[in-house]
Amino acid sequence: MNNVYTEILLAGIDLAWQTTKNPSAVALGKLAGDTLAVTRLEPALYGIENIRSVLAERSLHGIAVDAPLIINNLTGQRPCEKLLSANYHSRFAGCHPSNQTLYPNALSVQLANQLSEMGFQHLGSTDTPWQIECYPHPSIVEMFGLPERHKYKKGTVAERRFGQIQLAMMIKSLATSSVLKLSLPDDFLKLLDENYIADLSGKSLKSNEDGLDALICLYIAGLYQRQAGAAVYGDTIDGYIWVSTVQVASVSPVPAHPLKPRPKPIKQKQTARPKTGITEDFRNGTTQTTTIGYINKNQQRVLGTRGKPGTDHCAKAYKLECLSSNCCQRYGTNGTEIYIRKCPECQGGRPGIPY
Repeated sequence: MNNVYTEILLAGIDLAWQTTKNPSAVALGKLAGDTLAVTRLEPALYGIENIRSVLAERSLHGIAVDAPLIINNLTGQRPCEKLLSANYHSRFAGCHPSNQTLYPNALSVQLANQLSEMGFQHLGSTDTPWQIECYPHPSIVEMFGLPERHKYKKGTVAERRFGQIQLAMMIKSLATSSVLKLSLPDDFLKLLDENYIADLSGKSLKSNEDGLDALICLYIAGLYQRQAGAAVYGDTIDGYIWVSTVQVASVSPVPAHPLKPRPKPIKQKQTARPKTGITEDFRNGTTQTTTIGYINKNQQRVLGTRGKPGTDHCAKAYKLECLSSNCCQRYGTNGTEIYIRKCPECQGGRPGIPY
């Protein structure tokens, strides 16, 4: 296949690991020579069928998916995740674990199997339909020459907005890349607009994040099709991750601070507080499972307790954080159920309690 003169339709998917509960985003684009032109962007798709309907383009040639496509291990990390994390841990771009205990009958694996049946081969030749599992965090580090993982998924609303604006600047810089130019139609430029992002919050902020992630996945697909420099961690038997290793653009360092300066606190007269046992700071509990940093089998991490009573008998409320990829939900739970707790956002756990 002549990659220089033939238009090649590619797709990038930011796949929610719980696709029936959380939205996924899909970006489509046509690669011609050294230019990848975005043609379609769907930032909020629920369920595999809706994703497949977007991918039902007869001429679709390659797909890059941000999700684990092959999971054979019962527990722990896949071998490819261990290898990648060993290389990128110091740059804060390691992997969360994927296994059959956390993700039984994973929808991402189902999608990959369906794509395989349609002729898309894992790490396939660029002359035939292919699919790859990608991981944007280390690829972003390499593509833009960053010292460490770019942060835009966690933090306060202001910090997440600012992180998205920085990522949008990086994506816009791809328009002049000497490796692969990214062309965006005017309809999609809103997602990269600083003023637009600065007003987002809640689901709209998350949806914009997913759209930007899908664009990164699409660009990674373009790099794969052009056979740009890359590292492959793992294999097509027990799972793999394709990471771009070529720098495609340079970005000016931007100070990592929120969009708007926080107002200076107003000094108020201190008044004595009643002794309730509740403190402002989070602290450890008295057992192993209530210690700050403890992670249970469902990848829920303890962030501590303020001493607030829980809803179980004689239990205290603890703050937990979900470590599953693309979730990061924080919520409250009783100390007595930490060891078996599941995330209420992505694992079907019970709703959180005040903490």
